[in-house]
Amino acid sequence: RQMCIRDSKNTVFSALYILILLLLKSTILKEAISYLKDDGRDVSVIIVNYNTCNLVKKCVASIFEKTKNVSFEVIVVDNNSKDGSVEAIIDEFPRVRVFPLKENIGFGKANNIGVKHAKGRFVFFLNSDTFLLNDAISILVNYLDTHESVVLCGGQLFDRERKPTGSYICLLYTSDAADEL
Repeated sequence: RQMCIRDSKNTVFSALYILILLLLKSTILKEAISYLKDDGRDVSVIIVNYNTCNLVKKCVASIFEKTKNVSFEVIVVDNNSKDGSVEAIIDEFPRVRVFPLKENIGFGKANNIGVKHAKGRFVFFLNSDTFLLNDAISILVNYLDTHESVVLCGGQLFDRERKPTGSYICLLYTSDAADEL
């Protein structure tokens, strides 16, 4: 099933972090991450943003448009953007919880801040340069709810031409190219 599509150029850095889906399901994982506060929501969608105003708006809009069969919240952690992203998200999407940071702390740490504020049973990490093509979040939640042994899953990714793509990039370096890095 088509789940999401990337909208930005294929660069090494964005390809490394296209879409990471982490749906925390097992009791052991929930106990280990005690700061998750389940308030009855199915999913907390976490998006890290840094100067991607138009992309993040398209991403958030796709979540609200396509996600129909689960309860969810959207959390945007902004890494000190200077492009008006925070104001635009707050103005256009009042249901989104926005956490503006005073400095760019990086992708991983920003995701951790989002997780600390998450209230859903599951956490869904979504990059700001992606958007949903269907009710992918509900499909994944349903899968986890009906497969007790599964605690982690991810959706299928497509590029701009809607061809399947991966969430990583594999680079083969010659010894000369590696020396230049």
